[in-house]
Amino acid sequence: MEISQSIIKQVTSYGLCPKKFKAYEIDRIYENEISINLFRGVYFEYRLLGNLPKNGKVPVYPVGKKGKHEIAKSRIDYHVERFPRIMEENGITVLGGVQNIAWKYSQSITVTLTLDSLLYYKGKVYVGDIKLTPNIHGTFGPFAWGNYEGMDKLQAHLYAYVMSQVLGEEVGFIYMVFDYKPKIQEYGIFEETLTQSKKNEMFDRLIEAERKLRWMNAIGFRPRAYEDTCKTCRIPDCPARLDRKPTPEAEAFVKPEGKTVSVSVDELLNIMNT
Repeated sequence: MEISQSIIKQVTSYGLCPKKFKAYEIDRIYENEISINLFRGVYFEYRLLGNLPKNGKVPVYPVGKKGKHEIAKSRIDYHVERFPRIMEENGITVLGGVQNIAWKYSQSITVTLTLDSLLYYKGKVYVGDIKLTPNIHGTFGPFAWGNYEGMDKLQAHLYAYVMSQVLGEEVGFIYMVFDYKPKIQEYGIFEETLTQSKKNEMFDRLIEAERKLRWMNAIGFRPRAYEDTCKTCRIPDCPARLDRKPTPEAEAFVKPEGKTVSVSVDELLNIMNT
């Protein structure tokens, strides 16, 4: 069984729908739509390191109706121009670009990694991850760099640990974060230290991910509806999705104030037992 950090996050987070997971991650029938923010990050990484996206195509920045690029492009290109100087000023050397790594964790689990880059920094090897964000001081959302301690850093812990095992020496991890907000564009280097407690949490999530994957297979990847999960799902005519019509797996109940909402059977049972 192959597991990536992305899959671990998906199956150990709230809102997991087995049917959607199978269609998107196992059968690869559908792909998540690429948002403009995601495209900006792909374009930026290509310009900095030459890394191509998964489709293997060079990202070409789209032009608007008036034949011009959006203003964000000039702010992103500003970082591209100054990137060599930033690396020199911080004593960072790029050792290699994108790499795919497979590491056997156990008899049943192989961990797969896709590295942005390997760097030489502070006298040792680091995994470097390039991030582009609207505002490096933002405190809302999954990539709220202004609230670094509250972020999910499974990627950093898993990559540092696996590469240390692969190379046979201690490997560090840094996020290199660049923003494209108006007026002043900034960057920051966030070094993540791998402590024993972080390793333990990482192993716990690996084990939990394996358990969830086996559970989904055992139930035949039956759909499990959640509002946010359904909103971004492209599977047609799924009987469980909440944004279309009630089904046996999504019953309606009325709150005291008279508003009708859809909930899953499990959620309804939890409400009745509280």
